Amino acid sequence: MLSIRATLKRDDRETILNMPCNDHDIDIAMQKIGEADMINTTQFVSHIDGDIRELSVLQDRFINVDELNYLAKRLDSFSKKELNQFRAAVLVIKPVELKDMINLTFNLHNYTLISDFSDMKSVGKTHALNIEGAIAVDQEPFVDYRAIGEELLSTGGTTTPYGVLFQNGIHMDEVYDGQVFPEFLYEGCVFATAIGYADETETLYMPCAETSIEKAFRRLGAPSINECSLENVNAPLITTDWLIEICPNYDNTDVYGLNKLSAVITDFELEDYRKLVAISSYAAINDFEKAALLAENIDSFEYVPDVDDYESLGEYLIRATDSYLYDENLDDYYDFERLGEDTSDNQHGEFTVYGYIGIKDGIDLSDIFGESHEMTNSIGMEGM
Repeated sequence: MLSIRATLKRDDRETILNMPCNDHDIDIAMQKIGEADMINTTQFVSHIDGDIRELSVLQDRFINVDELNYLAKRLDSFSKKELNQFRAAVLVIKPVELKDMINLTFNLHNYTLISDFSDMKSVGKTHALNIEGAIAVDQEPFVDYRAIGEELLSTGGTTTPYGVLFQNGIHMDEVYDGQVFPEFLYEGCVFATAIGYADETETLYMPCAETSIEKAFRRLGAPSINECSLENVNAPLITTDWLIEICPNYDNTDVYGLNKLSAVITDFELEDYRKLVAISSYAAINDFEKAALLAENIDSFEYVPDVDDYESLGEYLIRATDSYLYDENLDDYYDFERLGEDTSDNQHGEFTVYGYIGIKDGIDLSDIFGESHEMTNSIGMEGM
């Protein structure tokens, strides 16, 4: 993992922040230097070192630590070849602002770095792939890589410690405007959530620190998070449809509630998600806070998929669980239906389109939600 170390200094206090990191780590660093406003991450950085020494041009001045951390995440995702391209480009074009460095990470195709000129065909192919990204296999026989390499050399380049850098004259896209961070999934998350205000959106990778949410809505220019909306919720590890099934009519401004839910279900397996959908329908909820409470108490629920009557429930309990000693020779003597009915009565159970759901351990929904909760389950099929 790439490492960038920034020494933050405020008055007589200083601390070293290792990046890339999460917002919780930045919060701790802010506390160590005595910064009361956790959202104010523009701080004096007295020294920068680590794996990318070219970033030392940013030290000994005030910089936005969130921007530096975003840059560190971008660089950590690079291959060795891409890192060398970036480092060589920094030496040649000499950007001194973090905004320009971040945009450079999205525009490496504008710079071709060659360290070996022994094979002109290989030089040409490296250059072509750098600009185009990919070349169709069926087109390769018609590409004169040698001519491309020779033409590249004729444009002249700049020698750097990483090779000769050629500037390709391609327009530099301003992906980062200096305010709202471009979408970039650095590591796994439960929800990649785009929040919007006015005509701008920024993506939060949940679960995240509450300060991450506060910083995002400030970057968007919103007066409060309540003025923002959930524009898009992408669930890389599950299907977003499940989120709609859990909370069919959720409040699209409940950013904090969705973040809380994501923290609870981080380690869920496929069966856990299915069970949460089922018990959410049973509890007839429509907000993320209650979904999070259900997820925290998921083991308090009995969930038997694909059963729709008392007899099949009782048969499942005897055959498939450890609650009873099962002997197939006694099948004619088991009263599956009565067992299923008694279990449902004791667990306030219901049959739904997802199967059977009941609450174990003698508790009810008010114990979980901490309030009077009336179930209005529109999809229940009780009494089937």
